Amino acid sequence: MSVLVAHLSDAHIKGNSDSLLSRTGNIASVIHSECSPSVKVIVLAFTGDVIDRGGVAGLAAADQFFSQLIDRVSDLTGRTVVLLLIPGNHDVVGPEDPSARDAIIKTLTGDVAKSRPKPSIEKIVMSSLDDYFAFAGSVAGGVAITPTAASPYYRCYELIVGESTFRFHLLNTAWMCTREQKQGDLLYPIPEIQPPEATKPIDYEVALLHHPFAWFKQPEVMRQLRTAIEGVSDLVLTGHEHVGRSTRVGVHGGGSFEYREGEVLQEGNDSGFHLLAIDLDRKAQTVSTFKWETDDSNGAYVRVLGPIEDIIGRNKTRGAAGYRLKTAFENRLALQRGFPDGR
Repeated sequence: MSVLVAHLSDAHIKGNSDSLLSRTGNIASVIHSECSPSVKVIVLAFTGDVIDRGGVAGLAAADQFFSQLIDRVSDLTGRTVVLLLIPGNHDVVGPEDPSARDAIIKTLTGDVAKSRPKPSIEKIVMSSLDDYFAFAGSVAGGVAITPTAASPYYRCYELIVGESTFRFHLLNTAWMCTREQKQGDLLYPIPEIQPPEATKPIDYEVALLHHPFAWFKQPEVMRQLRTAIEGVSDLVLTGHEHVGRSTRVGVHGGGSFEYREGEVLQEGNDSGFHLLAIDLDRKAQTVSTFKWETDDSNGAYVRVLGPIEDIIGRNKTRGAAGYRLKTAFENRLALQRGFPDGR
């Protein structure tokens, strides 16, 4: 059994006139074409920037976009569709005069990495995401898995597919973003990353965050956040930089981690996204990238990279992985116990 992950990012929807809203059928058709019989669940993993420059007019259009996309993918494939959402810096809807919020943010120090700000400060800073939280809580009829106003920094979601358990870690790295955000500015309360204790080994874990690590303050946050994320992840999905780059990182004496930076989905000819099929039974993955191309009259998402098939990158050091015998040896023990079918 496998899971097909559509990594979508940076839609920057401005309103109902965005051409992206007319492309849900194209995206769904591509997902359908990559949906092999082994795929049981399709995950739409969106890594931030639903709207453009805090324009609240884009939220209603974004609801339409995701609702149509889910319906069309479900109708074409007949599979369960899961929507994961996290906010990006463009989803911050600042006040007309942001000077008070900006001044409060400038008082925040690296101590935020150890604990979240005091409630009075947090309320003012986080208020610029009120519109996003309202949207994310109701989009597509309320089916999205997302951080919420009650749990604004982190959300953990487990997806059971057959006998395998996938775990997704959703981080809100945009909580303190301003219009003048620069690399190395961001803070994050790392202790908020608290997944529930696993009652059984988690087979595969994915983290979603809008900002790559270079955007976090160093040394107070960046390294510690990277360690925390890599401690619970096999795969890390990011957005923000509009460069669809994929890497595998191996740390001597540590784990192996995969990073996939999202293509920019926003309207225009540079629009694109990744598709990742994860097959735990075969311990294999297939990665493809699609970009929008046009001729004189029509446009379509066309494969520009892949399909690249490889072994699944596995982080053997992550905390919830547990220890498990190799499948062949488990089957051998089962046969010795008198189970002829290897179970």
